[in-house]
Amino acid sequence: MSENSRREKKVRLTVDLPPPFYKRLAQLEHLVEASTKANLIRDALKLYETIAKMALDGYEFYAEKDGRQEKIVFLGAIPPT
Repeated sequence: MSENSRREKKVRLTVDLPPPFYKRLAQLEHLVEASTKANLIRDALKLYETIAKMALDGYEFYAEKDGRQEKIVFLGAIPPT
């Protein structure tokens, strides 16, 4: 982390989550070995931003398993027609 990013002013965000969603967040935090839920959310936002920009540039995303491909569509990240 750079010296400037440590000095950046931060904005506090309070989010009300239903218990099942909070449980999913905690499970994901453990799964990806995030140091905190806040870091997990920051990383998820960076990932989603990258995917959205790529989708708008015309990239398509696929998951492959056992030789079978399935297209992944990210809501809100669909290129304009």
